[in-house]
Amino acid sequence: MTDRFRNKTRLLVGAGLLCVTLAEGREMTARAWYSHVFGKSLVTTVGPQVVSETPRWRTDSENPPLSARKALLIADKAVADAERRHPKWLNGQTRELDQVMLVPCDDYWYWSIEYVWYEKDNVMLGGRRPNLFVVVLMDGTVVQPKETESLPPGSTSR
Repeated sequence: MTDRFRNKTRLLVGAGLLCVTLAEGREMTARAWYSHVFGKSLVTTVGPQVVSETPRWRTDSENPPLSARKALLIADKAVADAERRHPKWLNGQTRELDQVMLVPCDDYWYWSIEYVWYEKDNVMLGGRRPNLFVVVLMDGTVVQPKETESLPPGSTSR
């Protein structure tokens, strides 16, 4: 992969779909991942200052420093630990992997993995499905989300 395309690729794997998108490259600023789970609104913010101490995805390397499989194992453990801390909230809901994204940030990359929860019998009683973005850096670190009162841009309700 050339330098020209290194910061332009975004890999999305979800629901059996593999899609590679190339877009015009530009310097990345902080990006916010909004979640609503366990009765809380959360935001995980990732920018150059967060990823700058992690391994880079070298242009002469076919794969990133942390494989998708390892990132998923790390994210699965983080979500399972969070569920154990909120057993009453689960109340029969089931978790599913929704999407896995390989995200560029300046000369670095990280994984953003989204989970969603479904009510019993896959019935949704209103509102949006609970979701959680787990951000895994190339050194295996999970970026901890913070509680927020703000809504994602373009949202009108929680």
